[in-house]
Amino acid sequence: MQKIIILILLTFLITTNVISQDSNYVNHDKVCFIDGNNINLTLRQINASVLVDNNSSIGKSILNIKKILRFPDNPCDVRILSNGNTAYACFDGVNDENPRPTIFLDKNYYQSMFYNIEDKNIAIAWILAHEFAHHLLFHTFKEKSDNIFEHYKQEMMADKLSGKALANLYPNKSFNDIENIIRSIITNNSHSKTHPSKEYRVLSVKAGFLNAILETVPDNVKEIQRNSSVFKLYSDSEGKRVICENGKFIFKTQNDGNSPYFECGYTNQTQPSSLPKLEGWGIEYSISERGISSIFFGGFKEGLRSGENCYKLWSDSSSYQGRYSEGYINGEGKSIPNWSKKDYYIGNHNSGALEGYGSFYYSNGEIYKGWWKQNKKHGKGILYKENQILLNGCWKEDVFQNNGECSD
Repeated sequence: MQKIIILILLTFLITTNVISQDSNYVNHDKVCFIDGNNINLTLRQINASVLVDNNSSIGKSILNIKKILRFPDNPCDVRILSNGNTAYACFDGVNDENPRPTIFLDKNYYQSMFYNIEDKNIAIAWILAHEFAHHLLFHTFKEKSDNIFEHYKQEMMADKLSGKALANLYPNKSFNDIENIIRSIITNNSHSKTHPSKEYRVLSVKAGFLNAILETVPDNVKEIQRNSSVFKLYSDSEGKRVICENGKFIFKTQNDGNSPYFECGYTNQTQPSSLPKLEGWGIEYSISERGISSIFFGGFKEGLRSGENCYKLWSDSSSYQGRYSEGYINGEGKSIPNWSKKDYYIGNHNSGALEGYGSFYYSNGEIYKGWWKQNKKHGKGILYKENQILLNGCWKEDVFQNNGECSD
């Protein structure tokens, strides 16, 4: 009888997804979630995790970060665990009746990573500030998403807010003192499905660092000095504020300082009295009434998007990677109209439109290779699937011409 009761209980736990059927892992939605990623922490790991002591160096750093970021008074635990492999901001949902915002920090992860870092306090402060920012920006409330734009936006906004925390935590340090530490922690040198590359994440942290400085300076002040850096401050014709560091780096945002819009990157300011513009590579957030509408990574020339291998993501899941000139998509590149549909185009563009010669790869396996005009098949082209020709001839405004005549 006892065996039967145990069997019934195990069956209930498995079918309700409290226990995974193929291991002793708890369903991640019942334990932790962030950005829809599977975390797979076991109950044993969570129960063995240790709550950080407020009197420890990490505990004191936590209190300072929460104060700077104006974190709400509701509890947010930071727990040290083993074999978690990274840091997580999530909800500890083991107790479904009262899930707690939690940050899990793996001891082995940060000890091995910090081995060659001289100032470990800055390193741990940055990681914690980044994870607290995920909670503060409500990223841990998000539904699971495959939208790469959402992943990038969340990571970069958390990076930006962590930069603000660092500027306030270490007022006697310049960003140059901190940058190499952050570079040692961020490992991906290229874009992934969930995180932008190291270079652009560092730019986002620096954007927050400069924004924190800008917030403390009155509008009538035109120059300040902080450690070895000289900052010049400007306002453009649209009322946006600009801060330029040593004539080589600029950050630009809305005047109220609370807007998600910003530009951040390198410049080459030859005339200190004139308004500096992005010149080199950088990042740009565009906004609409609903918030951030797009993120751009790439080169700039005289303040306009320009250069090869630029990358832009839109909130509607579309993206582009390729050439820009004079602020527009022009030349060879890859366009993805929607990530979920898996269609994509490789070829020439003109002022943002598919125009010239290019190939469109449809999710149903069909491929069109030919000429385009204003996002429509126009001119000679061939449509085929699995090496079998479906249509071959002339097209006009996306319609195949049975008579085979091409007017232009």
